[in-house]
Amino acid sequence: MLKERAICYYEKGCNCSQCILKAAEEEYDINIPKECCQSCEGIYNGLGIGSVCSVLIGCIMVIGIIDRDVSLRRLIMTERFNKRFGSVNCSCIKRDFDCCNIIAGACDILEDILTEGNKNIKIK
Repeated sequence: MLKERAICYYEKGCNCSQCILKAAEEEYDINIPKECCQSCEGIYNGLGIGSVCSVLIGCIMVIGIIDRDVSLRRLIMTERFNKRFGSVNCSCIKRDFDCCNIIAGACDILEDILTEGNKNIKIK
């Protein structure tokens, strides 16, 4: 399951957005270039300043890789994430949730969005 894979990567030392990308790569059998994961070094911890949560950014990146309807699905992802956690900003969210909870919740939302939008996507 996506969230278990993502949390496992996080516990092994990947940052928030990297764990989402690596888990999605395995879960959905997609190829994510290593440079894409390396680029996440610049966005974790809310872009380094507690701003937009990099878990959310990682989820939107996955949507962009898998789904052709990025413009709508990224808005749905952001709206649902904001509703679940009360904000999209890392510094606000981390007051009430730890990163593993955020990763798990975001993965649930991401899976729902991808399943709704891609009935023939391969989900292991």
